[in-house]
Amino acid sequence: MVKELIITAGSKIPESDQSVPASNAFDVVVVSHGRNNSLIQLIQSFCSEDTAIDMVGKFVVVVDSRPLPDISGLCLGTRLTLIAPEKRVFITSAKNMGWHECTSDLILFVDDDNVVNGASLKHLVHIMNNNPSVGAVMPSVSYYHNKRMIWVYSPVLKPGKWRMSLIGRNTIEDAPPTTDLIEADALPNAFMVRRSVLEEIGGFDAEFRINNSCDLCQRIKARGYGTFASTRARFYHDVVVPGTLGYWAEHATQDLERSLFESRDWVILMRRLHPGIRFWNPVLSWHFMLWVSQVTIGLILLGSGHRKILANLLAYSRGFILGWKDQDSGS
Repeated sequence: MVKELIITAGSKIPESDQSVPASNAFDVVVVSHGRNNSLIQLIQSFCSEDTAIDMVGKFVVVVDSRPLPDISGLCLGTRLTLIAPEKRVFITSAKNMGWHECTSDLILFVDDDNVVNGASLKHLVHIMNNNPSVGAVMPSVSYYHNKRMIWVYSPVLKPGKWRMSLIGRNTIEDAPPTTDLIEADALPNAFMVRRSVLEEIGGFDAEFRINNSCDLCQRIKARGYGTFASTRARFYHDVVVPGTLGYWAEHATQDLERSLFESRDWVILMRRLHPGIRFWNPVLSWHFMLWVSQVTIGLILLGSGHRKILANLLAYSRGFILGWKDQDSGS
């Protein structure tokens, strides 16, 4: 069994921080693995002068890598709860650990490689408070190192539900879109959700180890709520900017376990989106090979060695098989 160590920082919250109306407060959950510098940069963005840190209730960080980051001296004070499992728990389990520590009705999930700002945080809260039918909303995202270039406005399933259309992907924003809310079929990178909605749907489905946000959207929508992206709320993603050869495969350079579970989760998602699909379905096989080919080309352009490339191909292939075996066995 995984042991959890919960550490709460001991500094006192200023009196002004304690007077935030409950309707404007939100909790934050961050999952981090091996990226302490990115985590600290994210927290510092919450601490900057223009950020709505006074709206934050609890700030829960789930980190399963060693050494643990030293974040107790930042602005979080007694807001901070650090959960440090002894073994790696992967993203879905970590998010479930995090939100169960929260008490506010609104919860912001944000990946550790982001930078936030106060105006966007307030706008997300405004959307949720003024639209009770919205179950979750994500900010639009730009590249941190080129803030005019869009990482994505919103991900929407393409007709046929085999792939996502990433609205705005890698375009230069001369002026923001005139429409604020765009329907979203996945919630990558960051999003705000109602705790009551998470409770209603049973949280994140542990069947997925890593890629859970598309499934989360479908289950939220099935309960009658909307899931959207806001073009007026903007976070900044600290990842490799287009122009670097193979930038799209950066995630595959992290570790083989992640590659295996990304592949496995993709298969499980496709099986849910297409009930009754069979193992050797030609459309499924085509999209899987297309995806793996794109990542492999990216790894080659990034200069990854042939051993790493072959190991990733093996991990993706194993994940493809596990996606069938694990769901069939109900694990």
